[in-house]
Formats: sequence, C-alpha cells, structure tokens
Amino acid sequence: DPAIVALDEPNSSLDNEGEQALVIALKRLRAEGRTVLIVAHRTGILGLADRLLVMRDGRVQMYGPTAEVVKALSASQGGRPPAPTHQGHQTGHQTGHGPDTSPRGGTA
Repeated sequence: DPAIVALDEPNSSLDNEGEQALVIALKRLRAEGRTVLIVAHRTGILGLADRLLVMRDGRVQMYGPTAEVVKALSASQGGRPPAPTHQGHQTGHQTGHGPDTSPRGGTA
C-alpha cells in the first residue's frame, strides 16, 4: 500500500457516476492517511484538495490552501470562479494528513 498516490487527469473522461466513484475512492485514501497528488484540468474534484498548486506555462502561479487559491483565482478573473477547463493551465491537488496541510482539519 503506497503512502503517496499520484494521479494524472483521473477525471478527464469520467461521467458523473464515474466521478462520484473517484471522489469516494479519494476520500477513502484520505481516511487511510495517504497523500494523493492529482494533476487535472477539470476542476470537479477541487473541493477534495487540502492545497492547490496552479501552474501556467510551466511555472508555478499560485500555491496554498484550496480556499485561498480559489479565491485568488476568482479575483484574478473578475470575481468569476476558475473555468472548469483551460488549455495550458494545470492544477495539482494534494490531499493528506499532517501539520498545516489541511484548511479543514483533514476532513473532506
């Protein structure tokens, strides 16, 4: 059982039912104390992340607790939330337990 799980675009071709199954699996991994790194363009699973790393053109644009990064992204887009898909824009999600990794105390 790996302590760290890396997923590349895990929800890219999932329908709603598949994405719900993915969310359940991610919550289970979190409950087991594992760290999950996710690279995604579709933002449907952002709410599960403790921290977000946003990259643009190969450079880190933002990093921090999910709520802060989403708020900053919204502000940079005139108050609109981030678009679900944006070519050339990647978001890395990290879930897990440990000091200062969770703005919600480690629960989803």
